[in-house]
Amino acid sequence: MMPAFMQKSAIWGLQLAIAVAATFSDYLDLAANKLCLFYWWEPDALFIALQPKRIIFPPHNASAWANENYTTSNANHKLDTVVSYDLQAIAPDVHTFISNFNFGIDDMRALLYQKNSGTTIDSLACMWVANNENAPGSVQARDLWVKSGVDFESTCIALINLLP
Repeated sequence: MMPAFMQKSAIWGLQLAIAVAATFSDYLDLAANKLCLFYWWEPDALFIALQPKRIIFPPHNASAWANENYTTSNANHKLDTVVSYDLQAIAPDVHTFISNFNFGIDDMRALLYQKNSGTTIDSLACMWVANNENAPGSVQARDLWVKSGVDFESTCIALINLLP
């Protein structure tokens, strides 16, 4: 990683002083309390309150990286859903829900920000389903709650009403 940061700094005219924190705790402290660039991955709530912005470099060039030219973006890694091979047979409703579910990074950032503000995961899930009635996966989520004996309207709406 260090060679990539150094090359990007030199080639793209970024005036950087590159540092390595001694511990993960030091790293968190440095990013939170100094005006600096830092490495972060998503989805993750560690730095969500800082509302970091991504630096966009030219698209990844695998052959350049193979030749130790790191001036383009890092390779993107797709986040996939991995489930049991027999999920469809064991829990067809859950399989349908996961197959139809579509959740963008902006939605994830918003929920992580609220999670860091003290909102529970259950409340966030209910709020997302209630606010995204027509989103892929939302209808299936409501159906799953109902089939499992949860009265969505009373349970989830009650949780949402408890939010600040």
